[in-house]
Amino acid sequence: MTTLGAATPDIVPHRPSRRLRVAGVYFSLVGGLAWLSMFLLLVLAVPRFERVFDGFGVRGGLPPVTQAAICLSHAAGRLDCSFGLMVAGSAVLLAALCAVGRWRWLLIAAIASGATSVGVLLVSVAVALASFYGTLISLAGRAAAACH
Repeated sequence: MTTLGAATPDIVPHRPSRRLRVAGVYFSLVGGLAWLSMFLLLVLAVPRFERVFDGFGVRGGLPPVTQAAICLSHAAGRLDCSFGLMVAGSAVLLAALCAVGRWRWLLIAAIASGATSVGVLLVSVAVALASFYGTLISLAGRAAAACH
């Protein structure tokens, strides 16, 4: 039997733990920094390698990975600073939302995307360095052989 006017318990949504919120903020910022650093590498470092390759006169004979990195660099160069600002702003916004911590799915997504972003950055940098320096070493070997 229920009585009219009986107090009903308030339903309070469960708030994720502080550790989970801090992890969401951390991985949001780290993921944003990973994408921002990749953008800066494409805009600042790759054009320097491209000038070196053009100096050797082997623009058409570059490995496919190196050509792809140069194409990505051209695309990133056309975006100017807008992409970098967009990535930084998105990372700060996501970190702020994670600090509030009302949506568990947002925290889990921030942690997963941040960890994935760092992984993508590390693999991309390793592939780019191997591609660019491998190409430079082979070009230096060709130049040395041509001198003798």
